[in-house]
Amino acid sequence: MSREQYQLTDAKLVNNLFDLIADGQKLDGITVTQLCLKSGVARKTFYRHYSSTQKIIEGFLDNSANDFIGILKEAPVRAFYNQVSQILLAN
Repeated sequence: MSREQYQLTDAKLVNNLFDLIADGQKLDGITVTQLCLKSGVARKTFYRHYSSTQKIIEGFLDNSANDFIGILKEAPVRAFYNQVSQILLAN
């Protein structure tokens, strides 16, 4: 599997998990089988990426935190304030 395919599959799993949660399902009630069917991904492929649905959330939070730290390191204070404001207003 190429890096691009891996990232595309990963994005499908993350996005579909959040879709299921947005539809009112609780994380602990979402099965790997259910997520795989919604994502069009084989269970074997799922387990190449994650050991559980909870690990998807952990990975997402880790990536988000790393992105945020990257913004902090690169942006001057005013630009940082503007970016944070935009993020908060978007949600």
